Amino acid sequence: PNSVSSKQKCIVPLGIILQPLAPLPPEMEEVPSINFASVGTIVRCKSCRTYINPFVHWESNGRRWRCNICGESQATPESYINSLDETGRRVDRFHKPELCKGAVEYIAPGEYMVRPPQP
Repeated sequence: PNSVSSKQKCIVPLGIILQPLAPLPPEMEEVPSINFASVGTIVRCKSCRTYINPFVHWESNGRRWRCNICGESQATPESYINSLDETGRRVDRFHKPELCKGAVEYIAPGEYMVRPPQP
């Protein structure tokens, strides 16, 4: 139901089942893994720590970006800068899964680890 009144009128119990990390059906695309080793660190908002995503707003020809969650503007790491098209979107967005997919898996660099990974 899309409203409280329709939910109250509905006499059928509603629910949802979630299964995190369930195997993907063969027709589904794998979730891409992203490694920011070439950039130096994972690109995140310095204010709210949101990861870079398809919904951030790019400024200054790609040299800055505005977080879509908190609205803070910040500098883009030098190695991650790319130019924008006429609509204000990055020209390489379809080559970077973090800028065109709804879900990605980030490979955390060593600075994110409190202890060494387990064997």
